[in-house]
Amino acid sequence: MKIIPLLPNITDAPQRDEQVIFLPVYDRIQHQISANDVVMIKGDGNYTLFYFSSGKKMMVSKTLKKYEALLGAHSFVRIHKSFLINLRHLEQYDEHHEEVVTLKNGLRAEVSRRRKKEFQEKAQSFFGRKAV
Repeated sequence: MKIIPLLPNITDAPQRDEQVIFLPVYDRIQHQISANDVVMIKGDGNYTLFYFSSGKKMMVSKTLKKYEALLGAHSFVRIHKSFLINLRHLEQYDEHHEEVVTLKNGLRAEVSRRRKKEFQEKAQSFFGRKAV
């Protein structure tokens, strides 16, 4: 007998070039979300808070490191020990004064000195030009 998992952690939907994630929220309920709708992910110990383009938030009892591993190869980049952002939603980066990114829904997050170079390289690669 072969067991097939019903809810994989992440899949690619080639017809729309969209990643789908299943988030375990509570009581073993999993919510299916599009990774493109995720603006920012904030880690807080063993919990992770997802911020969506709709303004909605969702808390998950998994670490930020787990979601970095799942989404890091896509449009997501870790900019701080507590923040993972979706480059699709990047609006502005102030590297001269505050080292802060502003995302399309108004959320702001600090870019750590340790992760600044990696962030700039991934943003440049993602946008195909000198973006930051």
